[in-house]
Amino acid sequence: PVYAAMIADIKADTFGTKHYSIGLQDDSVKLLKTAAIPDKVWSEIQAVRDDVISGKIKVDPVYDAAAVRALMTSVAQ
Repeated sequence: PVYAAMIADIKADTFGTKHYSIGLQDDSVKLLKTAAIPDKVWSEIQAVRDDVISGKIKVDPVYDAAAVRALMTSVAQ
């Protein structure tokens, strides 16, 4: 749904005039299951995903690109 709204706004020449929310709850953000991910690990990932969607796990949004890079660098180490 969010991507359809973005495309509609591009066609209407209004893209970039408002905020678009993407997230797990509407599948606009998702992980790709590959053969490299064992089924047990995938099940655990999906359980965490469900906990994020339900609010059991709180994830604060980060809008600044530099802050996103810093966060991703810190968790990758």
